[in-house]
Amino acid sequence: MAGEDEKKIVVAYVPFKTFIAAIEAFERHMPAQIDNSVWPTYSGAIRSQLLGAFKFLNLIDDRGNPTAALKAIVENKTDRKALLRKTIEASYKPLISAGLQHMTPKMFNDLMDTYGMTGETRNKVAAFFIQAAKYAEILMSPLLSKRGGRGTTRRRKSNETAEDEYVFHTSDAAAPGNLRTVDLQGGGKLTLILSVNMFDLTGEERDFVFGVIDLCQDYENRHAKAAKAKA
Repeated sequence: MAGEDEKKIVVAYVPFKTFIAAIEAFERHMPAQIDNSVWPTYSGAIRSQLLGAFKFLNLIDDRGNPTAALKAIVENKTDRKALLRKTIEASYKPLISAGLQHMTPKMFNDLMDTYGMTGETRNKVAAFFIQAAKYAEILMSPLLSKRGGRGTTRRRKSNETAEDEYVFHTSDAAAPGNLRTVDLQGGGKLTLILSVNMFDLTGEERDFVFGVIDLCQDYENRHAKAAKAKA
């Protein structure tokens, strides 16, 4: 029975930015019970992920009641990072005890496998941990802290040998559609990498991001027209 219960545990994989926003929202009002109705503006998937994260981190009990740990994190804004650090260290004991400061990407990914997640969900689990650890100021190897926390292994071939080359990807690495390269007229290139969920952008952030995109497009269009005119 114990083994079955462990399999039911859902590791946190909600976007960390969304998780922190939920914590901050509780500063204004702490519900007596935390359930799907607490976040009416979020999609069903995000609500489910938030509940899973809060439960995995022992911030709510099986009935959704806020734990003392959650109340402390919400009420003590000044000490929030330190309190969250204790929560993370308690919830991710295998990772913490393995020594994050000297951990390689391959070691990290091997430990990620122990949580039983696969595919894109596994990548999100890794990304949540890395971002949470950064926020809580948990010391990590530069190989982890400068990256998002997911990787793959690919086969590198040469004339003499074939070996596994570990390729460590950032969780926020831009997909092909989120990368734009502009050829500069004076020589060289400007590459714009967008590594953000566009639906998370609000107000000034949205105006800034789309403003930069518009500038790139305007630059390309103007010089394309000029080149066409000369031809």
